Amino acid sequence: MLSSIVLEVPASASVELRFKRKAVDTPPLPAAEHVHVAHVLRPLYFLDVSVAAPFVIGGKRKVSSRVVPDLDKSVLTLEEDLRVSPAVMLHVFPGGRRLGAISSFSSDRVCVRMEAADVKLADARTKRDAEKVSRDQALLVLDQVNSELNKAREKLKDADDELAGAAIERDQDQAALNEALVEFETAKAGLKAAQTKLDGTKQSKARKSAEAELEVARAKVEKAENDKDAAEVSLREASDALTNATADQKTAQRQVSDWEGRLAPAQRDRDAAQNPLDHAEADLTAAEAKRCQHLRRARYAANSLGLQLGVGLDLSKFGDEFYSGLFFEPVTGLNLGVGMAIIKGDQLNPGYAVGQVVDPTQLGPYASERYMIRPYVGISVSFDIIRNIRAASKAPEVTKLENG
Repeated sequence: MLSSIVLEVPASASVELRFKRKAVDTPPLPAAEHVHVAHVLRPLYFLDVSVAAPFVIGGKRKVSSRVVPDLDKSVLTLEEDLRVSPAVMLHVFPGGRRLGAISSFSSDRVCVRMEAADVKLADARTKRDAEKVSRDQALLVLDQVNSELNKAREKLKDADDELAGAAIERDQDQAALNEALVEFETAKAGLKAAQTKLDGTKQSKARKSAEAELEVARAKVEKAENDKDAAEVSLREASDALTNATADQKTAQRQVSDWEGRLAPAQRDRDAAQNPLDHAEADLTAAEAKRCQHLRRARYAANSLGLQLGVGLDLSKFGDEFYSGLFFEPVTGLNLGVGMAIIKGDQLNPGYAVGQVVDPTQLGPYASERYMIRPYVGISVSFDIIRNIRAASKAPEVTKLENG
């Protein structure tokens, strides 16, 4: 900074400072421009004086004698009524009152950048990051479980297909074996018939023909036996394949059941990690809002509450009226107070009572003024209401510092 200035900010909550640097050759510096917003922390005041109009309940008390024409006597009467008299009030703000604020509930962006708020923000970020890691890990586990479950389901599907194919192949091999057994028995019957025919043939020519038929029958039997053996081997292999396919299917089913059992806990872990993450993100949002926030509503109310002490403005009766109570000031300079008033009023002297008949010629003191305590409700106005309305009408200043 090449210079310093003092700004008067009557009503705004922040001031914009614009820094601009022109390019120079020596030393070589490029042109630059930046804008900063400086939040204004308004000072507080704790005392204020205002003029009030307290409404004292039963504060007007007058003892008088009323003449009764028939008796030629007087009767003592007591009149009580609402009393309204001007007073001057001293207001005390224990929590302080923001200078230049039209209302404690206005959206005056008073920044409360405190170390405690920064610490809470850092803690919230750390917690959010940790919860995010936990959520991401839970999601990773869930993804892995879903992936393995899908793989297991694919294996189960393949095992089901393989089992179905093995069952079909085993049935086909069983049918082939049955056919081979039929062919084998047929060939054996043909061989037996050829042998019988050979044994019954005596002539040499017919015997040769029978021997030829016997050889053919033997060949058929041998072929049928080989086919039967091959069919038995195929059936055993098909049965083994069916057994293996059944085992693979059971294994795949167990894997599917296992991963399905892990799926629900993984989903619960994901949900359990998501809930703290949601809370952590909400806490982070709240911490970021509080780092440079509007004054809290409770703080607003505290700024608007105070104590009031007052005396009557009638100088001829100075010391006859005292007021003490609480007040609420939603708008600067205009408030509502309640409390107790100590004021003077007529009270009957000993020996007299309301409705008592007295001699009208008697000038004795029926009553005297004494202090009494009465409740009051009052409205008061101070000059701050005029000052702050004038301040609010002024535009906030924006200062540009060239070559800063």
